[in-house]
Amino acid sequence: FPVTISFFSLWSMIVLLYSFKWSDVLVLDSGFVAYFVYCFIVFPFVIGYSFSYLVPINFRRDFRKALVPLIDDRRLNFFLIFFISVTTLEIILYKGFPLIWFLVGDARGYADYGIPTIHGLVNAVHLVLLTIYFYKALKGESSWIIFIMLIVWCVMMFSRFLIMIAIVQCLFLYMQCVKIKLSSLCKVVLLFFIFFWLFGYVGGVRSGIDSTREFFGITDSYPEFLPPLFIWVYIYLLSPINNLASWYGYGNDDLSMPNLFATLFPSFIRDLIYSNEN
Repeated sequence: FPVTISFFSLWSMIVLLYSFKWSDVLVLDSGFVAYFVYCFIVFPFVIGYSFSYLVPINFRRDFRKALVPLIDDRRLNFFLIFFISVTTLEIILYKGFPLIWFLVGDARGYADYGIPTIHGLVNAVHLVLLTIYFYKALKGESSWIIFIMLIVWCVMMFSRFLIMIAIVQCLFLYMQCVKIKLSSLCKVVLLFFIFFWLFGYVGGVRSGIDSTREFFGITDSYPEFLPPLFIWVYIYLLSPINNLASWYGYGNDDLSMPNLFATLFPSFIRDLIYSNEN
């Protein structure tokens, strides 16, 4: 129940923030965005999560016990070594990483870093490791050092995307593992504001805080009491919904091969498929 309420409240906050239209980037009608969010995101989640309560309690307990061996130390160490090895290789190949590039005045950014296709897999492994080590630290099965280092790497990558995903994953995991008390709630709120500051700071450093208002097309209705750094959080919270809702109704009528399954493959394989078609 707390998870459902939290999920519903979070998306309701997104809908409310969108309705303020503090940026020219948000071009869709607020009513349509609310319809899209509740019909295609909130409602399917609530229905799917509700079905989990139909599963017998004993089966659920057995299933959770079966998950424990999946995160044994040997398997975890293998993926940690894989992440460190590939990351080291990328640093060597690209002669640094985004934070170093910024400090030395290199014009390259986060999008220019990483081995194509492989870097996406590395990011996925990074987020999984981060979440597992957060869980193990909460349970007292591991120190917080590795988790903190993985979080720091998100910042060193100048990646607000990685920071956002990591915080959301850990937040929901925390709510599942820890009985919510007033002290726990205060910690969550504190972490939330730290995340806001960190997220906005990274964005301001990368693009310049002074040009943020012009860059995002901030409207006159934007509250002056909010710090400029909040603009980055606001845009990154709402732009994915803006994009998803914009795609609604644009179905793909071409069900022929290979068009139907082409997007399921990495880009270099997809390019080979289409080049062969031509």
